[in-house]
Amino acid sequence: MTAAYFIFRNKPAQQQAAGPSRPAANEQAMPPDHPPVEGMSNMPGMAILDSLPKDFASLVQLGNQNMDHGELPIAAECYRRALALDSTQVDVRVDYGACLHGMGMGDRAVEEFRKALRASPRHAIAHFNLGIVFLDIQQKDSAKAYFNKYLDIEPDGRAAAEASRLLKEMGG
Repeated sequence: MTAAYFIFRNKPAQQQAAGPSRPAANEQAMPPDHPPVEGMSNMPGMAILDSLPKDFASLVQLGNQNMDHGELPIAAECYRRALALDSTQVDVRVDYGACLHGMGMGDRAVEEFRKALRASPRHAIAHFNLGIVFLDIQQKDSAKAYFNKYLDIEPDGRAAAEASRLLKEMGG
């Protein structure tokens, strides 16, 4: 769960452009609320998608490993497939949103963080990450609201110092 916080701090170095989507044959069975990550099949090194595991735990583990190494497209696809198997896992959804944001898909990231908050309204990292996305798109009032909510939930949490610093920089 804290990986989502740290991924945002390194976003510019990891951001990648997305191209048009060409889902693989096995992706057509995915539920409509879990569309393939745009441009996945066109990205260099994405042949690995054919060999991804099929079970939830292995997908999440592989997603975490790839996220830790900055391989956001592969991590995002692992998380997307895991969520297709079990959409109730809020931490996985937050990590998926973090990957999407890191790949420059802020709108999709917001959707995922909001889904996470509908399922778990007091998920502190989802609030913090929404603050980061809104700060990046220059919606400072929304960013402030989410950073303040994070601090209300976890005043001594791992991202508390960063949330406080960002609020101070924004004058809030």
